Amino acid sequence: MTQLNKVMVDGSGTPVNFNALWVLDTANDADGLRYRRRFTLSLPTSGFAEDLLIDDTTGLRVRARHLTFNALDNDAPESAQRTARNNGLLVQLPIPRLISSIRFANNISPGGKTTQLFRTDGDVVSEEAVESHYNRPPRRVGGSTGKKGSLISDQIQVEANDGQVSGPISAQGQLQAKIIGSSENALPPGELGVTDARILVRLADGGAFESLNTDSMTAFNLTTGPENLRLSLRLPALGDEAFPLPAQFPLDRWIDAGSALKDQLTTLVGRLKDKLAADNPNTTAPPTLPDPLLVELDVESDAPCRFSIDDFALHYHLARESFPDGEPKQVLRFQGDAVSQQQVSLNLPSPVTIRHAELRLSGGDINAQSGGAGDPAATPIGDLLAAPGDTGLRIDDQHFWSSPLALTEPMLVRGLDLLLNTLQAKTQLHLEIVADNAGTPQGEKLASADATPTSPGSAQLVRFAFGEHILLQPGTYWLVVQSRVGAAVWYLNDQAGLKTIQGRGEGEGGAVDDKMGIAQWLAADGPAAASQAVPDLRLNDQSLEYSIDDKDFVYDLAPALGVGDGAGVTLLPQILDVLASGPKPLTLYPPRFEFDVQG
Repeated sequence: MTQLNKVMVDGSGTPVNFNALWVLDTANDADGLRYRRRFTLSLPTSGFAEDLLIDDTTGLRVRARHLTFNALDNDAPESAQRTARNNGLLVQLPIPRLISSIRFANNISPGGKTTQLFRTDGDVVSEEAVESHYNRPPRRVGGSTGKKGSLISDQIQVEANDGQVSGPISAQGQLQAKIIGSSENALPPGELGVTDARILVRLADGGAFESLNTDSMTAFNLTTGPENLRLSLRLPALGDEAFPLPAQFPLDRWIDAGSALKDQLTTLVGRLKDKLAADNPNTTAPPTLPDPLLVELDVESDAPCRFSIDDFALHYHLARESFPDGEPKQVLRFQGDAVSQQQVSLNLPSPVTIRHAELRLSGGDINAQSGGAGDPAATPIGDLLAAPGDTGLRIDDQHFWSSPLALTEPMLVRGLDLLLNTLQAKTQLHLEIVADNAGTPQGEKLASADATPTSPGSAQLVRFAFGEHILLQPGTYWLVVQSRVGAAVWYLNDQAGLKTIQGRGEGEGGAVDDKMGIAQWLAADGPAAASQAVPDLRLNDQSLEYSIDDKDFVYDLAPALGVGDGAGVTLLPQILDVLASGPKPLTLYPPRFEFDVQG
C-alpha cells in the first residue's frame, strides 16, 4: 500500500509532517477568502497508472481552536491602530474582535491605578467604562530575620494552552489577566468580554487620567476563533475549482474527516480521468495519470484561528487496465478439438508491488452457470439394471474405494454423480478428489463433497456437488469414496453410456483391483456433459489459477509476477500463452493490475 503523510505548505517544496498544530493567520482577501493555508500532497503514480484507488484506511482528524495574538505586532493577522486622544489611547481594529488583554510599557507605573475601557462613537466617548480593572501595586514582604523585605508582585504562574503565563491575583485568588513581567499590567481575558472595533483605553489615577502616548502600550491582545472553518480539495490538473469536504468543524472538538477526504478525492480522480480521455480523443489506450499527481488541500476561515491535524495518512493503490495497443478486447479463435496455443502481449508495470492482478476470459464452449437438468440425486433408475442386487463395490465403515483418474486434457467439473444402492436408511457418504502422489491417493485434496441418498434399497444417481468449480489439468488424480454412516454399493455395470471408473477397494478382505464403478462428471454447463475443456493460460511458464464470476473465467496473474520496490517504474513486455480448443472463439479483456510504488 502506498502511504503519504507529509505535505508541502503554502508553495514550499519541502515536505513536512501534516500531523501538527497549525496557525491560520495569513489573509487572502485577493482570492475572496479571509484566511487560508494551502497544503499540497504529491502522490507518486509511476507514470503508468490509469487509476488511483483511495483505501478505506485513509485517515484525517481536525480540531478547530482559538488564536490569541498581539494586534500591535508588525506581522499580526489583523493590526490595531493607536491614537492618543481624549486622555487615553484610541485603538481601532478592522472589524470588531474580542479584546483579551492589554499590556503597558515598562515606563508606565500602573500599580495602584485603574485601567478602563470606554466605547466611542466618533468623537463621543461613553460616560461609563465598559470594563475597569484596579491594578494592585507591588508590595514588600519582610523576611523572618527582620532584614529588609523584597519587592514582589501579586502574580502566580499557571498552565494554559499557549504555555506558561502569569497574571495578577483577584480578591478571590483567581487568575485575572495574561501578563508577562512584573512591571506590566493586563486586563483579564476571562472577565473582560469586550468586543468592539473602536475602544478608548485610559489609565485612571484617582480623579485624573494618566497621560498616554502610542509607545505607552506594548500589547493589545485579541482572541479569535474559527469562523466558517472549511476544508476543500483542488486538483491543479483539473483547474482552479475547489471542492469542499462535506464536514463541519465546531470549536475544540475532534472531527473525523477521513471518509470525506477519501470520497471527495475519489470523485475528483474520476473527473480527471474523464478530462484526460476527452483531451485525447484519438488515443485508443486509456490515458495515464500525471506523475506525481498533485492534490491541494485548502484550510480556510473567516477569522484567524488555530487548528490541529491528527491521524492523517493517505493510503492508496494504483491501477492499470489495458492492452499495449489500447484495444478494448482480443478475440482468439481455435480450430478443431485438439488443444492449440496462441500468444497475447501484455505490458506489466515493473518493478512494483503487485496487490492484485487478473485477466477476464469469456466465450467458447464455456458456460460458468451450473444450469442443466434438475438434481437427479433422488431419482430412482431401477430399470437401468435388470437385477442390480449387490453386484458392485461395497462401501461401509470397513471398506472404501480409491479410483485412479487419468485425464488427457483440462476438465472443469463441479461434482460427480455415482450410481449407488444404499443398503441402510440415513446413509451418509463422503467423496474426495485427491492429487496423485507416486501412484497413491496421498496427494493434495483438491475437492470434497458429502451426500445423503434419500431412497435406500434402489439404484439411483447420487450427486456429490462441490462448493465451487474445479479445474483439473491433464494428469492423474484419485477418486476416494467413503462411508460416514451406513453402507452402500457402487455398481460395477457399464450401462446407458455412463462412464465407468476403475476402482481399488480396501477393507477387511484386502485389496480388490480392476473393478469398474459407474459415474458421470458434473461439468460446468450442466450434469449431462461428459467433460469440459478449459483454456489453460500460462505466464512465465506458470499455469494461472482461475475463479468463476458470472459467465467469465477470471485468471489470477499475481503469482506469476515478480515484485519490486517501485523505484524507476517501467512497462515490462510479457507474453501470455493461451492453450485452448475450438470451435467457438474466446474473448480476452484487458488485464487489470493494482499495484503500489514507493511514497
